Amino acid sequence: MPMTGVTTAVDLANAIVDRYGGSGFVTNMKLNKLVYFAYAFFLKSGARLFDDDIEAWQYGPVVPSVYHAYKSNGSKRITKPVSSDYDGTAAKVADVVWSLYGNLTAYDLMRLSHKDGGAWKNVVDHRGLRSPIDDTDVVSSIDASPEGLAGMTTISSSVSDSMDRWAVAMEMLKDS
Repeated sequence: MPMTGVTTAVDLANAIVDRYGGSGFVTNMKLNKLVYFAYAFFLKSGARLFDDDIEAWQYGPVVPSVYHAYKSNGSKRITKPVSSDYDGTAAKVADVVWSLYGNLTAYDLMRLSHKDGGAWKNVVDHRGLRSPIDDTDVVSSIDASPEGLAGMTTISSSVSDSMDRWAVAMEMLKDS
């Protein structure tokens, strides 16, 4: 694996917000999870995406540099990047991670990061909150792998299921 990252976590966060903040609901929590899952996805493919630290915070993996860059937004929707000056790698990675995880809510991503076998869960169970999540933790986890998403019920899928059930119920009542 390369020893240094190919972009920075803040550049990646800026690219995600710049490209998807207007159309998607991006908060600091969701942004941190997207940056983390992008890191995990690429690390497992043999590329170290960035050199920024990752820590196990209460609501999942957090990249402190990203958190601090966007903390003035609180839990509100983020629509503008702190900078539009990011590299092409960050833009391409933003598109990949959004295609994989962009439809999930911040809460869905938090739940995904808290699954048994995930790096966050392993680190919190063995070293406690606010501990670093290192590359070994990520590589040995189920994060950014098909088994990580297996069996996951999301808010979005629950709403779709409910809408489908209501449509059937309304159709049945239509002729009564």
